[in-house]
Amino acid sequence: MKKQNTNTSSQSNSNRRITTNMNRINSNPKNINPQRSSVTQKKTTVSNPKSRISMNEGRTYTSRNNSSRNTTTLAKQNNQNWGLWFTKLIIQIALCFLFYFAVYAIITDYAGEAYDFAYQIFGDVCVEPSSEKKVKVTIPKNASLKEVASLLADKELIKNEYSFYIRSKLSTNKKREIIPGTYVLYASDNYEEILNILTQSDNVE
Repeated sequence: MKKQNTNTSSQSNSNRRITTNMNRINSNPKNINPQRSSVTQKKTTVSNPKSRISMNEGRTYTSRNNSSRNTTTLAKQNNQNWGLWFTKLIIQIALCFLFYFAVYAIITDYAGEAYDFAYQIFGDVCVEPSSEKKVKVTIPKNASLKEVASLLADKELIKNEYSFYIRSKLSTNKKREIIPGTYVLYASDNYEEILNILTQSDNVE
């Protein structure tokens, strides 16, 4: 009887141990399949390099985008700088052209006037060529060359009183002076003919 009791007690103890172990196993599901957990860990560890590669690819893509944006901005800036330089060049060329054109116009204008003035002094100039218009001119006593020149200009017998003054100043002297009196002059007379008439007493009326 004693042996049977001991056997039953030992069986009950073993059953208790089994139940406790089962409870422990059920309470810790991680301990059920250690191989599976290790596999999952391996999978996660394997999946990490892929994520790193994708992150690196994303970084390279963003860097490429940034570099492309920088190149486009630099190209735009270069185009703007080139456009400003081209417009400045055109403005400078236009200003230079206008300046030289104005200088040329001024020079040609003054050169033409200077040529006419010099020709009036040294050439044969008359107001109305081949004209038979007669004009009486009275030169007062003690009249200066300037007064005579202005008088002839008022009578429209000469083109310019200053050119006639210089011409008379160069051609007259103490031996050849303008004689006061009344003269008949023609509009077709040139400067030399007028001076010859005014310096000869035979032509006085």
